Amino acid sequence: MTLNATTIAKSQIITALAVCLGLTLTVCPARSQGVLVDKIVAVVEDDAIFQSDVDQTVKQLMLVRGEAGLAGTNRTQLEKEALTELINNKLVIAKANSLGISVSFSEVEKAVDRAIEENKNSLGGEQAFNRQLEAEGLTLESLKKIYR
Repeated sequence: MTLNATTIAKSQIITALAVCLGLTLTVCPARSQGVLVDKIVAVVEDDAIFQSDVDQTVKQLMLVRGEAGLAGTNRTQLEKEALTELINNKLVIAKANSLGISVSFSEVEKAVDRAIEENKNSLGGEQAFNRQLEAEGLTLESLKKIYR
């Protein structure tokens, strides 16, 4: 099965909309009190980047670097890096889409598995990797989803 950038982008938008709808329905009573569920922090080629996307990317960067619990200036810098990475990824997807470039699901999965193995090695093995996942509040599946 071959997924092109458009299919992937549409899937991400549908997922984001479903999550937002679910979150809105979940906090419906609080909605009248003005509770913010998520916010758009950037738009690239009509594709929104949400604060929750930035937060997940920060967790991913912290995992890769073996850092936990950043605060203050370090956290702000990491959020800027995460947003830049997300914007760059959206631009690459848009360009690939305009050029008709597509990537198969199996190619994506192989790349995700390679990245996870590199993270395990850079953190000193499986146990250190699992500790860092836990420290960041992630599961292996949620990390894979972030990478995809």
